[in-house]
Amino acid sequence: MLERANKKLDESLSEARAEIGRLRTALDEARQAGAAQRGLNKAIVPNLVGMTLAQTTEKLTNINNLKIGRITEQISDGPRGLVLQQKPAPDSRVDAGSLIHLVVSAPAAPDASVRLLLKVLNFQVINDGAPGPASWKFSIFTGHMPDTTHPIITIPKDNYDDDSRQLKLVKGQARIPTREGETVELTVRGISSTGTVAEGQFSIYIKPIAKWTAAEIVRVPVISWGNSSKGSFVAIFEVTAQR
Repeated sequence: MLERANKKLDESLSEARAEIGRLRTALDEARQAGAAQRGLNKAIVPNLVGMTLAQTTEKLTNINNLKIGRITEQISDGPRGLVLQQKPAPDSRVDAGSLIHLVVSAPAAPDASVRLLLKVLNFQVINDGAPGPASWKFSIFTGHMPDTTHPIITIPKDNYDDDSRQLKLVKGQARIPTREGETVELTVRGISSTGTVAEGQFSIYIKPIAKWTAAEIVRVPVISWGNSSKGSFVAIFEVTAQR
């Protein structure tokens, strides 16, 4: 009787040991499968430096649904919105759906201390509006609908003759406060001794100060109202921007 009981107990222990072995094997397999699955849910962070935000978004979406996280702007000479730095770094392993934080380029703020230097050089006389030399006085104003009581440059009354092939040498200059990226609008207005008015308008775009490597020459037609035969000129200016 006792032997039979001991035998049955040994059989039960053997079955229990076998079941424990099967459970351990199943647990190891589950652990291995979990590790493999976690590996599938990892992503390698690509190098995003130099890309635009649109390019970056598309790139990340195609790599285990990575996403753009925090975006910080940094002043740069390049175009706005290019990736300068990233975190995590390229080739890092991260979980699927992780956030990638970026530092992107931003242009420098416009500098209010920029000045447009406008110099009058010459007037080319096309038609002086008179049989002989004609007397004209010219003024330069800011704006295309200027306050004519406040010229920035006044060229004293002088004789202009279309029979002369020589450019009329005139002098005058002004420094106009402005900002990089703005456009300065200007008007040239002449009045003859007989009351004829001639006018011309032009605009100067204020590009970044570093790009003003040399002064630029601007030619502006100045034509009498309603009839160019009463007076027409070409005003020649030299322009540059300075701090």
